[in-house]
Amino acid sequence: MDSRAEQGALRGAVELVSTPYVVNVLDSLHHGRQPVPATSTRSERDGLDLAIQVLVGAGVLAASAEELPGLSGADEPALSLTDVGHDVAAIVAALCREP
Repeated sequence: MDSRAEQGALRGAVELVSTPYVVNVLDSLHHGRQPVPATSTRSERDGLDLAIQVLVGAGVLAASAEELPGLSGADEPALSLTDVGHDVAAIVAALCREP
């Protein structure tokens, strides 16, 4: 990979994990749990919904935007990581353990 492609990939990764709640969603799924809001505030539910949409768009979650009504619905689908998502979640988990 040339340096321009590496720089683009790095920028994309930084943008991905800098989206609020993305790390929370990845951490939950990496540990076998579905992401749920810690509080019932609308802003937290909206933040989780946005994070899920970003992860779906990046190919990290195995679901399409049409299948995701949002976390506020009781009949929401179970989320799962794609093969790439498992790699991304493992990298994020390793980085979170670094001192």
